[in-house]
Amino acid sequence: MLQKYNNKLVKITDIDNQMFSGRCLYENREDFEEEFDGLSVKTDSGWIKLLENEIKSIEILN
Repeated sequence: MLQKYNNKLVKITDIDNQMFSGRCLYENREDFEEEFDGLSVKTDSGWIKLLENEIKSIEILN
């Protein structure tokens, strides 16, 4: 599900209603030995990684 957001400019709202905007990269759970797939988002303050179970909504900005 998250692969379609790879290399897109997005706004993500997490389950705590925090918002993160920026270009994102898809991260496969098997490549990073995680329980869930994730997205790393390059924000103005640096990179943040959000796993699929932490994401409430995603909006593509471009």
